[in-house]
Amino acid sequence: LALVRQIDPRAAMERLYEQEQEGKVKVEVAEPSDRAEPIAVTATYEPEGSRPGRRVILFVDQATKFLTAVEVYQRNGDEYQLMGTTEFDEYNQDIDPAMFTLDGEVPADAIRVDQTTQDVGLAQGDLSDDEAAIEVVRQFFAALMARNYAAAGQMLGGMPADRMQQMFGSIKVLRIISIGPAAPHPNPETKGLVVPSVVEVERDGQVSEWKLDRLGVRQVYNQPGQWAIFGGI
Repeated sequence: LALVRQIDPRAAMERLYEQEQEGKVKVEVAEPSDRAEPIAVTATYEPEGSRPGRRVILFVDQATKFLTAVEVYQRNGDEYQLMGTTEFDEYNQDIDPAMFTLDGEVPADAIRVDQTTQDVGLAQGDLSDDEAAIEVVRQFFAALMARNYAAAGQMLGGMPADRMQQMFGSIKVLRIISIGPAAPHPNPETKGLVVPSVVEVERDGQVSEWKLDRLGVRQVYNQPGQWAIFGGI
């Protein structure tokens, strides 16, 4: 957020004028008659403020209103010494497609999860958010019970079937004991729900309960209306 305020002229100016009204900074704007020259916005922080002795100059292109440079000064005695300059170039340039190519850069044993060419998770339809999250979990465990690893992987964010078999092939899900109720995820940034679940499993001839208290379910980022498990296993 601090970087956005620094490089976005509108956000930067709004913040500076707020600080000026609060008496924290003095703002001076010099707009040259020559349109080829940038507008210079000088912000000098007051001695009693949070940044005493600081001066920042923003240079704004008159035609585009893009920020072209920021100079930061610190007062030393009677002079302001330049502490650093940040320059911003090549706004709105096309991004080289090679930027998004991972060929030759990803290890051979990396797991590829493709959420662009396949439907991931469960379509919500007329279900509420809580109902959709619970149904995703139910279908996930039902698929594991049937050893349908492709279907289980679809509920687990589109995980490949072979990887699902590696993860769960040694476990036999016998039955679902409980699912839900759904509740907001403890980390709001996930924008998901938690669906606590308990299933009965068999591993190496031993039967036990598998409890998942933080099984996370949310909408797939680039597939609105599709819900999938994203963590907690």
